[in-house]
Amino acid sequence: MPSQPAPSGAAVVANAVYRRTKVDGLAVSTLTDPIVEDRLVPVGGNYAIGDAPKPERVPSQRVRTDPTAWEAVRGLLAWDAADIEDARFLWRVSRRYRPLRFFGFRKSAMRLPRWFWFLYAFLVAKAMRVPAGEFAARHDRLIIVCYYHARSLGLVRAFRRQGKPVVDVQHGLIGPSHFAYANESAWQLRSRLQPTGFLVWSASAKAFLERTTGRSAEVRTFDDSRYFTPVPRADPSRPRVMVALQWGSVLPDVLVDFIASASWADWVLRMHPRDRVAAAERSDVARLRAHAHVQLEPEGLPLGASVRGADLVLTWNSSVTSEAAMAGRRSIFWDAAVRESFRDEIDAGFAECLAVEEIPARVRAMLVPSA
Repeated sequence: MPSQPAPSGAAVVANAVYRRTKVDGLAVSTLTDPIVEDRLVPVGGNYAIGDAPKPERVPSQRVRTDPTAWEAVRGLLAWDAADIEDARFLWRVSRRYRPLRFFGFRKSAMRLPRWFWFLYAFLVAKAMRVPAGEFAARHDRLIIVCYYHARSLGLVRAFRRQGKPVVDVQHGLIGPSHFAYANESAWQLRSRLQPTGFLVWSASAKAFLERTTGRSAEVRTFDDSRYFTPVPRADPSRPRVMVALQWGSVLPDVLVDFIASASWADWVLRMHPRDRVAAAERSDVARLRAHAHVQLEPEGLPLGASVRGADLVLTWNSSVTSEAAMAGRRSIFWDAAVRESFRDEIDAGFAECLAVEEIPARVRAMLVPSA
């Protein structure tokens, strides 16, 4: 039997959904496959990987995580007692799962029910047993973004089966509304699909995760936006407002009407990286793009460059609020349910939570001197 290669340090894996994360300078590329980097390079006391803007670049590499047909069969047939606990964990987590349209906002799209997500995630994780196990054997720990996606679960399971730690990195707002973290009964189980710890960028996320999951969370905040040059403006005298759109929701009519009429500012609409729907298919974007003072942000533009080039950020409840605060920019959000999640930003004077009807007057007061 061939000997296993010695572990080569941390495997930092980013799934194909989220473009960036603000924890400890980890920059995540949006790819069709997970990426991995064996080395963490210190940058001013912090770390960065992949496409992180920094003096020295660290090349990323694709990882083979898809099993062959025979490997998938072997993985699915290899049952043990721990599989029952894994299935129980996923089923409990799925209680908070919100059915989503598989193709976004299209009226003809199929909605994914709870049982579909559970079955798909569980079977994919098991099918990855062979390639994920080989990958885990080459590393001593896993740092991963979005542990709960099906292919991510396969890697988490492989590392946990080998007794190696798995750290889940905060990628966005984490709180009571997030199905993958908010079910305390699920985290009372001892499943191999659970991370052993968390890296977060806020004290509120740390407190929430430690309370609901019983695992330790470490706060390591890093402003990677400082590496980016702000987006240039055609007319520096005009205010620039970045609107961070979010998948699964559209802008309220009150804000659409206000933005359409506020020609005294330049408005930039930033699509969520997970939004698979073409911008033209969103009713709010379609209505606003007819106006010359409203633009759709180019795909792939780094968030740091967009935030630093804005005077104000508007969003429903996006964690861009935190990114803006790190860059010294103000934000307004209108989801009162996440007010406490942004308590630090609010107390520092960089964020406000307002009712939708109050936002137009507040934006004018902030950006129009004569208002």
